Amino acid sequence: MFVGRERESAELERLYQTGSFQMLVMYGRRRVGKTTLISHFAGNFFTSSGYLYEEPSNLLKQELREPIKYNRIIEAIAHGASRLNEIATKSGLDTAAAANYTSTLIALGIIQKETAITEEKNKRKTLYRIRDSMFLFWYRYVQGNDFAIVTGDMDSLYETEIKPDLNRFMGYIFETICAEYLGVINGKDGLPFKIRELGRWWGSNPLTKTEEEIDLVGINPKLSSALFYECKYKEQMADSGVLQALKTKADLWRGYEHKYYMLFLKRGFTKELRAEVARQANVYLVSLADMYQ
Repeated sequence: MFVGRERESAELERLYQTGSFQMLVMYGRRRVGKTTLISHFAGNFFTSSGYLYEEPSNLLKQELREPIKYNRIIEAIAHGASRLNEIATKSGLDTAAAANYTSTLIALGIIQKETAITEEKNKRKTLYRIRDSMFLFWYRYVQGNDFAIVTGDMDSLYETEIKPDLNRFMGYIFETICAEYLGVINGKDGLPFKIRELGRWWGSNPLTKTEEEIDLVGINPKLSSALFYECKYKEQMADSGVLQALKTKADLWRGYEHKYYMLFLKRGFTKELRAEVARQANVYLVSLADMYQ
């Protein structure tokens, strides 16, 4: 039985029913029931009578004429397919059909199409990812686990399949939070220069012959300035190796005279890294706690 938090529980449900993306911060002293409250709300995904158990499936049936094919598309993306040919292959559709279905899902705000920053005309630099975090969560952790949910084996499901993967799931959400934070401080002149374009970047490293990715890059071409961001939602603190890896990837960017670096970390930074950064005027460290001060 869940008692004592009916008002807060109702507010969570009200916020969810608005249908808009929102960041909710839940705070309070230890052992007052924050985790229990969140678990109670999330439990609606993992009980067959919960109103979130079939929510994405029901939404597709309401909005679309061929929900099964759209379901395949979303499932493929949720489990790692990001390029159109990969999505088509995993969903059993030809490329033209997959392109049509993805366009509809983009219009509904369920998935999004991305191109690497500064390479918008390069179709080979186009990726697809799920935009709606509720859909991402459902397709990654609820779909396919019907037997565990119906038989009430949720503790085992959570401990073995969901909990070990949550930091990876939150990594995507954390990137979105970081991008929104940058938008706020950019408007308040809190960065070394005004960012005029912000996005992800990925490309080949000609030296190592590997694919590299930078979580976020903010640029101002007129000022020949670029700010490179690494966003890590992990339990470990960042050390000098994280900063050096970001700088190495940033070296692939040519034509920008002024380069700056910013690390976003869930847990924070080692003393050694803080001491190193104190000697560098173009490096910034931001923890999750710093973002909410």
